[in-house]
Amino acid sequence: MSTTQLKRPGFDAGKIVWAACILLTVYFVLLPMAYLVIRAFFFDGTPSLSLFVEYLFADPRAMRAGLNSLIFGVSVAAVSVLVGVPLAFGVSRTDMAWKELVRITVLIAIITPPFLRTMAYILLFGPNAGQLNVLLRWAFFPEMASGPLNVYTIPGLILLSTPIGIAQVFILTSTALSQMDPALEEAARTSGASRARTVWTVSLPVCRNAIFAGALMAFAIALSLYGTPHLLGIDVLTTQIREALLMPINFEAAAVLSTGITALGLMALVAYRQVTREANRYQTVSGKGFRPAVMRLGGYRHLFTGLGILYGLLSFVLPYGALIVISFFPTLGRLPSFSELTFSHYVYVFTSDASLRAIWNSLILATATAFISIILSTVIGYIVVRSRSRFRGLLDYLAIAPLALSGIAIAVGLVLVYTSQPFVRLHLYGTSWLLLFAYIALQLPIALRAIQTSLMQIGPELEEAARVAGATWAGSMRMVILPLIKQGLSYAWVLVFLGVIPELSASIMLRQLGNDTVATMLLDLWGGAGGFQRASALGTAVFLLVATVFFVTRWLTRRDAFGTVKS
Repeated sequence: MSTTQLKRPGFDAGKIVWAACILLTVYFVLLPMAYLVIRAFFFDGTPSLSLFVEYLFADPRAMRAGLNSLIFGVSVAAVSVLVGVPLAFGVSRTDMAWKELVRITVLIAIITPPFLRTMAYILLFGPNAGQLNVLLRWAFFPEMASGPLNVYTIPGLILLSTPIGIAQVFILTSTALSQMDPALEEAARTSGASRARTVWTVSLPVCRNAIFAGALMAFAIALSLYGTPHLLGIDVLTTQIREALLMPINFEAAAVLSTGITALGLMALVAYRQVTREANRYQTVSGKGFRPAVMRLGGYRHLFTGLGILYGLLSFVLPYGALIVISFFPTLGRLPSFSELTFSHYVYVFTSDASLRAIWNSLILATATAFISIILSTVIGYIVVRSRSRFRGLLDYLAIAPLALSGIAIAVGLVLVYTSQPFVRLHLYGTSWLLLFAYIALQLPIALRAIQTSLMQIGPELEEAARVAGATWAGSMRMVILPLIKQGLSYAWVLVFLGVIPELSASIMLRQLGNDTVATMLLDLWGGAGGFQRASALGTAVFLLVATVFFVTRWLTRRDAFGTVKS
């Protein structure tokens, strides 16, 4: 670049852009949270805990839902650690076979919605018409009228919600293990420790912060789920919040329950941030180059391979195979015949006015959310990573706070905001604008994390040289920073886009006639005539769209399954 390019005179709009992006972040994230707290803690304008007593502690069903949510979240976190850590160790440090299968399965678990997997398992293991139950009764239990398996249970809820939690634990733990100096393990082996003792006393303690951080993320994600417990008919806080806003509408109960689930999520997020912040106390990577050691386990490697195959089978092959197969048959509840194969369900999905409108709405909202989130995340990420502002830590917390928030809680906050003065005068309630605001708040942390990673990889001397040459902040961003992080921007854009397409929890709360999305359309098809097969067809189409866009983008941006740039 030439010096003359950088010495363009003009007004530096940097401070105005910073202020605008900070205000928009506060508007999208903090405003609905503030309205939740005000509605939950203030009764007739006076601070009070009476609403919590009435709608949470004195309500047996709400207390049971809260207890179920807590048990559910802790169980998902525990199972995620028990499965995710061995998988991460097997892929990162052993000679197990089919490592790429595990990586791809983890990736699919992250980019596809849990409620699609739940639909598939209901079709397979529903006590009456579940296809595998029909097969088991035909083969082994002809005297049984239902069963023998039943997915509509708390264990079923935990099982169907763990794949994404396992993925979180896997990503954080495998990253820590791959960056660990193998000299630590070699020293233990030289001292006479067995392989198992070396792993237990050296490898796992070194990455314990990553394991704990993954468990906290799994806990927070489980708390925020709505689709899976709704489809299984199990009371948790998210389903209770949804019921509070059905007829008769009870804003106070919705605010109290949303505040409760938000508090649990924020506690997990604060703990997660504390753990990741103190990670340098256990730092094992130095300037010395090394290649992670691979343990030769002999016959024991088949245990890790078997675990990887089981995870892939349960979280990907079985559910998505079921969706694809069932979408081509006209009936359920009996063994299908290949003579009945039909494309009618796909024809309906791609010709129905309702489904086409839902698909179009989701595409428009996803595109708008991606563009706005990228702009906000780029500026906020720059302030957090490169500026010396005393408020950058607080701004970072604010921008990632939605990681701990359920989409339902965000939606309730938006409903309270735009049905109250002065915002009610904007007449936005019941429009797609609220869906857009909710999506921006929920996807902002996803975009921010990807863009911050790219910004951290750029040396400050490049920008300093541009500023010395006379460039304003806007000029240095346009001609130096943005070209260098364009791959990170593209990757973040696609992550946000794909996160919006199947979003359900906020969508189901803010839907109105004419602004249905793909996710709400899936639930409508599920409950309608011929709905299981039509929902399977739409779910298959959504999955193929999401997977295709993601893998093409990964190839174009040269990023691996977890967002790091390929060498």
